[in-house]
Amino acid sequence: MRRSFPLCRASNLNAVASDMASYNVGHCNRESLNTDTMYRDFLCDLLLTEGLEQVCDAGRYHLEISVGECFDTLAVSGAVANMFHRHFYPESKLKVEDQLHLIPSEQSSSRSS
Repeated sequence: MRRSFPLCRASNLNAVASDMASYNVGHCNRESLNTDTMYRDFLCDLLLTEGLEQVCDAGRYHLEISVGECFDTLAVSGAVANMFHRHFYPESKLKVEDQLHLIPSEQSSSRSS
């Protein structure tokens, strides 16, 4: 899979969606005929999440995001989790816990020095 990170609103979402579709073939419980469109719709909705600056890194089982400084990290993370739920697991129950692995940004660590 071609690495497309960081991923932001200016990214080529068609190319990223195509990569995601190719990478995930055979790994989903239910396959879709229009996976490129499904992933592109998800990426569009994800990147329009209020407070989300960019997707820094991602894999099949993890997602690292950058949240705007004036936004509540837990609220943005919850919105992102709900986005996954709505697009990929709508029949399942979702429980979002208040446990986040926060990575200090370079900017905030340079302020504290």
